[in-house]
Amino acid sequence: MRRFEGLSVVFLLVATLAGAVLWCLECPYAYDDWIYSHVLCPRECAWQAGAFEPAISNWAQAWESITGRYGFVGGDARLSNAAHILWVPAGHGPEAVFCGFMMAAMLYLMAAVAGSSAKPRLLAVLAACALFWTAFPWSNRMMAMVYQANYVWPSVLVLCLMIVVRRLPGAGRKEAVLTVLFAFVVGMFHEGFTAVMLAYVLVRWVQSGYDRRIMCVELALFAGFVVLAVFGALGRASGDEALSSGSTHLRELPRIVLQYWPYWLACLLSLSAYLRKDRHSLDRWAAPMLAGLVCLCMAVVLGRSDRTLWPGLLMAAIVLIDAVGRYSSRRLRPAVAVAAMALYCFWLFGLVKWQRVLGREENAAFSVVGKSGSGLVFDDYTPDKDVPWWYMGIVRHPLESDFGVRAAIMNLLKNREHILVLPPALEGKRFSEWPLIPGTAGARGIWPMIAMNDSCWTQLSVAFSSPVNDAPVDLLLVRAKYGKSGGFQIERDVVWGAVFSPADSCDVYRAYIVPGEMLWRRDVSRIDTVASD
Repeated sequence: MRRFEGLSVVFLLVATLAGAVLWCLECPYAYDDWIYSHVLCPRECAWQAGAFEPAISNWAQAWESITGRYGFVGGDARLSNAAHILWVPAGHGPEAVFCGFMMAAMLYLMAAVAGSSAKPRLLAVLAACALFWTAFPWSNRMMAMVYQANYVWPSVLVLCLMIVVRRLPGAGRKEAVLTVLFAFVVGMFHEGFTAVMLAYVLVRWVQSGYDRRIMCVELALFAGFVVLAVFGALGRASGDEALSSGSTHLRELPRIVLQYWPYWLACLLSLSAYLRKDRHSLDRWAAPMLAGLVCLCMAVVLGRSDRTLWPGLLMAAIVLIDAVGRYSSRRLRPAVAVAAMALYCFWLFGLVKWQRVLGREENAAFSVVGKSGSGLVFDDYTPDKDVPWWYMGIVRHPLESDFGVRAAIMNLLKNREHILVLPPALEGKRFSEWPLIPGTAGARGIWPMIAMNDSCWTQLSVAFSSPVNDAPVDLLLVRAKYGKSGGFQIERDVVWGAVFSPADSCDVYRAYIVPGEMLWRRDVSRIDTVASD
């Protein structure tokens, strides 16, 4: 039985590695990958046409871009961004393979840290596989390699530091010095992870009886944190809008609460351990629980959800995996284990398959960018709503999910006034011939490619159709929020995108109507104007 468990653990890790590598290889350049593939200019010329030139083709240019990054958009000394830029000359493929290995390493280390053993149990690894893909906000642009460099890579370093800190009280002087140096590097990698680890190591220091070596690790982390603050990473993370707008906090608070569900589950387990006077579990979970609380406070203060919660979700996942290993005395039956592994492999196969479809469509559309004299590209693609809900937005089309960010980036890289991908059905047609969306707004197009004649501030009442491919949890949340899960209307502000001219040379404006996470798989059936300036 032990041999079967050992082989099963190896199989799961290899399957995760293969699936992660293939998924990353199929991910196209997306979001900030476009920016970081070019030499970054100093801050004073950022976001101007031609600012991101030339494309990085060697390590000398990569170093030039890294040194220029410190004065770019408020300053940013994150080592995670620098590490990504160093991979750019090697090309997308090698970095994608490395990202796949880092994802597999993260999953293994989650199980290893939770189980306090280099050989985690099969049930713990299965729990780690489930939490790895469901607990973290992969849908928040994680197909971009630079985002993985900022969240997956620091996760691996943090997990390694947690293992080292746990063994530090009995380590020698040489090991202690190396650990302190490693902690300083970890502290400079990403300020969000550093803040969380400061809380984690502080608890470990108290639990160790105030060991001086662990305090040195705390000071090294804090030194890295100070360096990031000096170079402006904290200001970049907070954002002026998030700190000045109370409405931002109110809008994000429900999302923060919902996305932090692993932490609430860990809280219930901690309460159960307290009521049962399980001191051992409480001691093991105290550090990650406090660290998760710090992450939650940061997210609430900054008014940000999604990626901001990643470090805290990592801590919650460790508690949950440890609980599975501690409270499950029985071993999985071989038949059940084989069925679970087969289902996991089937899911990974579908993940790669759908990413291949959407990734190739994205690459095909942008292979002709620059060849179009008007800046318009007419290309068909698979909408996000066609991707099965059980992939939880991990596979998403940048054409739909960036709401103008990618278009703005490409404008800078290609030195054009507008770059827009439209459905082939609109090619050669006057704007008056575009399909009319029912309602008083006068919107035309094919959802989500909607345009209007005017770019004034507009608040719209948008009617979403009945669900076709909604996730069960989305159906429940929609019913809880709106009282029903079928078609209904909600009010939305419009984010205006590119200005472009259809066949009749009439200037029209792309309207990015952000449906919200619960409704992004639905079509729009009607658009009415509520208010405008």
